[in-house]
Amino acid sequence: LEDVIVVPSQAIVDRRVDDLPKKVRDESDLIDEGRTFTRAVFVRDGEQASLRPVRIAASNLRRTAVLAGLEEGEEVIVGPFRSLQGLNHETSVRLRDTGEDEGEAEGEALAADDADEGATDSVADAEGG
Repeated sequence: LEDVIVVPSQAIVDRRVDDLPKKVRDESDLIDEGRTFTRAVFVRDGEQASLRPVRIAASNLRRTAVLAGLEEGEEVIVGPFRSLQGLNHETSVRLRDTGEDEGEAEGEALAADDADEGATDSVADAEGG
């Protein structure tokens, strides 16, 4: 594949179309209202998680190619499935330094709703591929 954005596969979530905020449904042409679910990622937008519907192509356990819905360099929130399932559009998040020098993760984002449970999400840059 050429000219695609590549993100960690753990960033991709499926969300029920009927449960998406109206603002997200209205702003995206990637949502098929005739389907039950849509694929999406959370992008770190300042201090908030922003739900972004995406169209994906090839995927494996580590990486997923995104054909539409993201721009290169945007920070996507990556985390354990449980953390991302509990994350909502426009939820406050903050970036914490993990002390890791290698790999894709630049830090950890902690969702305000999950702060009491200690669930963390990593933040990785969407990269061109």
